[in-house]
Amino acid sequence: MKRVMIALLSLYIGAFAAAPTLITPPVTNLTTVEINWTAVPISSDFGIAQTIWLDSISFSTAGTARTVTVSDRQAAPVTVINAVALTANQVTVLALPAPGGLRMENGFTIVASGAGVVYQFRGRIRR
Repeated sequence: MKRVMIALLSLYIGAFAAAPTLITPPVTNLTTVEINWTAVPISSDFGIAQTIWLDSISFSTAGTARTVTVSDRQAAPVTVINAVALTANQVTVLALPAPGGLRMENGFTIVASGAGVVYQFRGRIRR
């Protein structure tokens, strides 16, 4: 009887729990985009200006530890990578969630805490 009650309670609670929604990219009409090492400004840089499913982004610093912040470019921008610490003179690679990468609506912007940061990324955009 106890097992039945626990099972029913679990089903009841589970019915009201919101399931996570994953937005997967369309299977067709996508082009892979790769941008090689580019300097990140201290103000803001448009990594790309159209919706992209971002698979990975890498950062490197020259001489000094820094932080970077990446936001999408929708009407009310969402910061998706917030003040990630970068170790001096090392490459930091962020592999983003599967399936399909991280959707960045209308593209993304990158801001560094100081000079000397470069980045590269790989993702997919609609053709």
